[in-house]
Amino acid sequence: HPLAQSMQSLPPIYVKMGQRLLFPCPEYLKYDTLSTSQFPLSTHIAQGGSIMKRILVTGAGGFVGSRIMQQISGSAEMIPFPGGRMARIPREELHELILRLHPDVLLHTAALSDTGYCETHPEESYRANVSIPLWIAEAAREVNAKLVAFSSDQVYAGLQDTGPFEEDFSLHPANVYGRHKLEAEQR
Repeated sequence: HPLAQSMQSLPPIYVKMGQRLLFPCPEYLKYDTLSTSQFPLSTHIAQGGSIMKRILVTGAGGFVGSRIMQQISGSAEMIPFPGGRMARIPREELHELILRLHPDVLLHTAALSDTGYCETHPEESYRANVSIPLWIAEAAREVNAKLVAFSSDQVYAGLQDTGPFEEDFSLHPANVYGRHKLEAEQR
């Protein structure tokens, strides 16, 4: 493929197509705002000319998200959601960003997971752990992206049984965080 041949002169740590740098690209992590001009649409072409899946990862700097970024790097165009923005992003801005990025897959690993904080700030927990995942699901549906939403073992907190549990097992989480994660699963 001619485009792939022209990219062979680039350093092996990234692929450049027009003004777009593909993973691994620390520039994505440096953005403090979510201006859609920072995320132009482009064809995702890897070295060698193969088409890559575009994967948007929320919580990419967290425990689960960072490991996903490491494991999948090189086999897909990994787009980490700009750090520190998820908790306070307006619904419209989140929707616009997902529409603009148009991922093939959306991995939602972000959460407000400090159970003590969630107990004392239930409104913030609800927004982060129920509302935002629902907004993400709506936008993912609109762009026809596969959505993988991560939950928490806290949905099982308070159970006397040790599992494994059937999908329809009745759960009664013992804390606000667990209740909010369960509600997000159910909705």
